[in-house]
Amino acid sequence: MTVLAKAIQTISELSERDYIEIISTYMGMTDPSYNCTLCKSHYKRDVERQRKHQERKGCFSTFPTPILKYRGGQNTPMKSASRVEYFHCPARFYSSFWANIINLHFNYDRGVMPFPGSVLEQPAKIVEAFNLIHNLKEETRIEQEEIAAKYGKRSKR
Repeated sequence: MTVLAKAIQTISELSERDYIEIISTYMGMTDPSYNCTLCKSHYKRDVERQRKHQERKGCFSTFPTPILKYRGGQNTPMKSASRVEYFHCPARFYSSFWANIINLHFNYDRGVMPFPGSVLEQPAKIVEAFNLIHNLKEETRIEQEEIAAKYGKRSKR
């Protein structure tokens, strides 16, 4: 971790657990491969295949090596602090609390604050969470544009 990342972490209101839960919840909300409901409904007729699939993804056990690494995109200001390694399915860190906050981000982008007052009067933790959510959304948008450019299609916005 860089000196800057350590300095920012000391004044951060988001805990490491919050950070991981926000990233995991966002992944579960936006990526079908990390959405438990979609995963289970895909294999609902074949329980044995569902169990094997869940074992491969790490739904019930922890692997000795990471099965997924989140490194943060070019848009993430703290690249070194945004590295998260998952030794099991990230959906295990899904949080309904953070899912609600992620859904509130749409309003925050349009100037509707979750607490009374202006942006500067919002709790530091919620502002940090919204900044991380913004970065995750931008990373997703950039990835979609890169994929669309690769296949010669326009991206959906």
